[in-house]
Amino acid sequence: MEEPIHGMTDEEILRKQLELLAEVSQTAVESSLAPLTTAMVEIYKLFNRPTKMVTFLACFSVICLYFVISLLVNVKKFFRRKS
Repeated sequence: MEEPIHGMTDEEILRKQLELLAEVSQTAVESSLAPLTTAMVEIYKLFNRPTKMVTFLACFSVICLYFVISLLVNVKKFFRRKS
């Protein structure tokens, strides 16, 4: 029996698509394997793409790290001048 996709998360839908493509590829002829494989790879890429929040957090972390390093360098320069 087919599962309805209503109420499924995007990840569950993509996982179901991968399962269906895997089933079809077992009985597919050689000429149709390439498009099936391409479709599976595209779905896999969707699973592994970074979300907007992860991208934002990565950028924010780099900016904060840069700020802290710049601050430490400037404090060190300030105290070096006083000596």
